[in-house]
Amino acid sequence: MSTTPPPGLSTAERFCWAVIDYDGRADRRTLRRRTAISPNTLDSALQTLVERDLVTTRPDPEDARRTIYEVQ
Repeated sequence: MSTTPPPGLSTAERFCWAVIDYDGRADRRTLRRRTAISPNTLDSALQTLVERDLVTTRPDPEDARRTIYEVQ
């Protein structure tokens, strides 16, 4: 757990990053439930986190339709 979000993130991006960092990993459904961020804003925040190499993605081994997000 890193505890300090990287600089230059929006509020939604920081919130998503913090949940992923705290939990160690999270899928989109978990992030929606824990953050109450709208689907479009959540997608945008996750895309930014991935593009900035702050989180990585991998398929969920239990459900290939789901993506797991983890802090770098």
